[in-house]
Amino acid sequence: VSPVAFSMGYLSESTSRQEFTPIASPGASYATLQAMTKVERPSLSGNWQAFTAPRNVAWKTGTSYGLRDAWSVAITPEYTVVVWVGNAAGEGRAGLTGYGVAAPLLFSVLNALPPTSWFNVPAGNMQQVRTCAESGLIASPTCNNIREVYSSVHARNTAVCTYCTVQLLDTTRSYRVTSEDSEFVAAVADTAFVLPAKIEWFYRQHNPGYRGFHPLRASRSQAESTMQFVYPEEGDIIHLPVEFDNERQPAVAKVIGLGKSSTVFWHLNDQCIGVTNGRHEQPILASPGSYTLSAITSRGDRRSVHIEIRH
Repeated sequence: VSPVAFSMGYLSESTSRQEFTPIASPGASYATLQAMTKVERPSLSGNWQAFTAPRNVAWKTGTSYGLRDAWSVAITPEYTVVVWVGNAAGEGRAGLTGYGVAAPLLFSVLNALPPTSWFNVPAGNMQQVRTCAESGLIASPTCNNIREVYSSVHARNTAVCTYCTVQLLDTTRSYRVTSEDSEFVAAVADTAFVLPAKIEWFYRQHNPGYRGFHPLRASRSQAESTMQFVYPEEGDIIHLPVEFDNERQPAVAKVIGLGKSSTVFWHLNDQCIGVTNGRHEQPILASPGSYTLSAITSRGDRRSVHIEIRH
């Protein structure tokens, strides 16, 4: 069995394959299914790779907002298995997640099915591609860690890595230097994998080895401000939810890019609503309307976003 291209169209008894418009080629479809076989399985199948003949299955989970629905879907050439866990009232339940609840049921069903095969490689739609092992994008001349992957022939048309960049270090390779530093004439070129501040904040939580840029010397790093809003973003419309006890719940604003000893003063329409230290998360509870939310550091650095709050 070979994977067909994902398509858009309306299927009826009179519909021919030519009436469908492909949205993914066989090569891209196969690469997607292969990637979905590597999703970490729940604990009951945690050692599945150690078995002699593990079941090859592409699968994914989903959890609706408010923990109201838990989904898990699996695909093999022979079967498509879908598991939904929830309740008719649509009420949320703590711990009701696709991975924690629906996925174990999914694999229980799969284990009860006869052995399954896997899709044939669409060789005419696949080729070896040089990618950056850090970002997964097409490797640029700056990338040092290269990985050859077997992917769709269209992969070469995708974005080239821009996250691997050259930085200039002092002779100890401890600090970045600029043209204003005395060590600049002896600077050593080095490649760093550097993500934008927002992406970096999420990435660090699961990749403790991530380093990013080397630090500037203390005198210069104090002048460098990288504070950014993670939430909310400019123009966001925020709906404040009501819990079961009819209490209005706050939204939680977050900024990143500051040191552990930093202090941030939070203002809503120039009225101070809180002060945070180290971990900068501020609850926001206000009447419906348009607001300017500002985060101001003790050094006077300010970031602001315009938001609308609705009930």
